[in-house]
Amino acid sequence: CGIIQSVIGGQPLLIVGVAEPIVIIYHFMDIYCKRSDLNFTVWSAWACVWATAFLILMSVTNVCYGIKWFTRFCGESFGMLIAILFLQQSIKGLVDEFSYDVEPTYWQTVNGIFGLLLAFIFVWSSYTLCQARTWKFGESFIRAILADYGFFLMIIALSGLSFVLKGNPGVPQRIDVPPLDQSVWVKSGIYTIYDMGSVDAAQIVAAIIPGFVISVLFYFDHSVSSQLAQQQDFNVGRPSAYHWDLLVLSGMTLLCGLLGLPPVNGVLPQAPLHTKSLCSKSKKRKLEELEGLESGAYEDEYDFH
Repeated sequence: CGIIQSVIGGQPLLIVGVAEPIVIIYHFMDIYCKRSDLNFTVWSAWACVWATAFLILMSVTNVCYGIKWFTRFCGESFGMLIAILFLQQSIKGLVDEFSYDVEPTYWQTVNGIFGLLLAFIFVWSSYTLCQARTWKFGESFIRAILADYGFFLMIIALSGLSFVLKGNPGVPQRIDVPPLDQSVWVKSGIYTIYDMGSVDAAQIVAAIIPGFVISVLFYFDHSVSSQLAQQQDFNVGRPSAYHWDLLVLSGMTLLCGLLGLPPVNGVLPQAPLHTKSLCSKSKKRKLEELEGLESGAYEDEYDFH
């Protein structure tokens, strides 16, 4: 989907992925499917079909014209909401590390403390590396790489550290990832389209509700992500294309649903960070004359290439 957006999307700088709000929506959809004895993957595919229909309707009826009322404050507020959701999930995950089922029981405490240690090291080191451009030592291109890819590099480094420092094979807790040929998606998810006819008509109609919620979420999230990725500070020359991007998004939503995958959309804060990482930053001097004297004040200016 990222390739589709970058090749035929109106704003190729937009980063698409599975955002936290769609994870929350899918969580409630899963609860409903368990209570109603439904195949979650198949029913969510119908929800994606309805979401596709709503997105197409939005893109051809000029609904995206409403983006002009989305101020910078709206975008930053929505980005803060996403950040809070991620923070809440991270705290919940760290707390769950202390209830890990491992013997003897004191290893539960060790597992939780080790998880906290890795988390704090990751936050501190990643924040330090993202400030690398302001360092007074080192080659500029090396500092740029550390600033742009510091988070990724620290994930690799700390993952390796977790394998080196261990006294119990089961600590720290790890995700059990089956081989690709044994994954549920390869065995059944990719064939979702063949099972969609097994859903009752009433449940197909019921899928309109999550489909509508997903479409409204995507309308706001995708448009705001695109808006922040091309904000005035970045001096991006290519004009916006909200209607076309929403139409492209409808196709990606349908594709993901029929393949048994969660749909993607423009994500925050990755979209504006992507544009910012591709900009060259310079200092623009503003000369202000006050009583015949020059006072040099500087402001940051971004130039996109």
